[in-house]
Amino acid sequence: MRAFQGTRWLGLLPFLAGIFLIGLYSHVLRPIWYDEMVYFVLGGLDSPAGLVQVLQETTSNVNQGQTGAYMALVYFSLKAFGASLISLRLVSILFSVVFLVTSLLFLRRKGLTWTWQLLYLVLLAGAATLNLFMSEARVYIALVAAVSSALLFYSYAPEERTRTVTVFGWVSILFLAIVHPYAAIYLPLIIVFSFLTRNDRKTNQGVSGLLRWANPALVVAAAVTYTVLAASTWLRGTAIFEGDPWEWIDAPLWLVLVDHLLMPFVTQTNTALLWLLVLVMAMAFILIRTPLTTVVNRLAGPILLLLVAFFASAVVSMISLFNDFWILPRQWVASIALAVVAMTWLLHELWVTVRLNSPSVALSFQLAVTAIALASVFSLTQFQLTKWIVTVRSYPEEIPVDFTRQDLSSRLDKGEVLSEKDWIRFAHTNTVEGGPVWPSFGEYYRARDWSDFVVVTDPGQLTIYD
Repeated sequence: MRAFQGTRWLGLLPFLAGIFLIGLYSHVLRPIWYDEMVYFVLGGLDSPAGLVQVLQETTSNVNQGQTGAYMALVYFSLKAFGASLISLRLVSILFSVVFLVTSLLFLRRKGLTWTWQLLYLVLLAGAATLNLFMSEARVYIALVAAVSSALLFYSYAPEERTRTVTVFGWVSILFLAIVHPYAAIYLPLIIVFSFLTRNDRKTNQGVSGLLRWANPALVVAAAVTYTVLAASTWLRGTAIFEGDPWEWIDAPLWLVLVDHLLMPFVTQTNTALLWLLVLVMAMAFILIRTPLTTVVNRLAGPILLLLVAFFASAVVSMISLFNDFWILPRQWVASIALAVVAMTWLLHELWVTVRLNSPSVALSFQLAVTAIALASVFSLTQFQLTKWIVTVRSYPEEIPVDFTRQDLSSRLDKGEVLSEKDWIRFAHTNTVEGGPVWPSFGEYYRARDWSDFVVVTDPGQLTIYD
């Protein structure tokens, strides 16, 4: 009995480590900046009806590409807990927890024990592009959580879906449909991937099997919800953009995708070479001693998931290019999450296959990948810890004294047009002082015509700093 209880406690260890990872990357006390400010000022609106009006007017310009779902959650968080950096970023922190829990449960369903789940978290610690959004008040981590939840749900065959699993699936898929336009990319890919990698190939065969796997009622409900919401928000247009779509891509797109999706493996040259060496040696050992069909059956799942991650990122990038908008690494965060899951799963399947032939070589392989993983992410995690310490020590950042609540009301009463930087500085003051979000912030949306909004690209207007 004690041994059983000890195993259960060890099973909880990855989830506790995941909470630590969120804390490591949180930096919740860093000053607010422009992309978060446009959400913070929503707390100044006086009613949900006012929020709905703002969403209808701005999700095709300043808040382009938004369905409004995440913005509404931030609004209610600010109304419930007042003006603070934590209440502003609380929604993203909670979705970070959802992402970590669902991805760990997916890996557990694929047979990964707690030791391999911990390796997943080590590798995830090196996915800086993704982790920076774990506590930033933007929609990206909500998308990641929704995609990870969909991946977990569709890992269950139709006959395995208990009432609890079914309810979880409906909530997850409908939320994915309302939280982000990229749902139309990720949901079909996840359904097809899960169907192709199902354990029992004797049931749910053919097109009828795929339809049963997808759950037609759920997919139709999600599609209708997605279409209706899109028609009233982001599908109505985009803001005027005057930049170069390739401005943030400084190498061939495929190479930048590899760099961000596989960051834990390629960010350092020395460890990247060690990863390549260990993987080649493991594959050589397996192919010499194991039937090819066995190798394919074991490795097909994680490799296909990795291909899904890269394909989805490429599609997202082409959509940005088609709309003459920046191609940005942050647009790939859901794919980064899938890629880290896939690579961890792949390492585990390699280990299992090696162990079929030699337990001692398998142990050496596990120790080697663990050591290389720790070495790969050490500098990144050390940097994040340093940032966390500096952020705490420097909070709150000082700004000029004439950004009080009275100053904001006075300048608005005079009809003065505030710069984006001024709005950010006033928001910063409100987060430091606490209390309710100042009602005057509602004027950010109410007192201007958004039809000719141009995307803000001036770095001097994006932060509180001069």
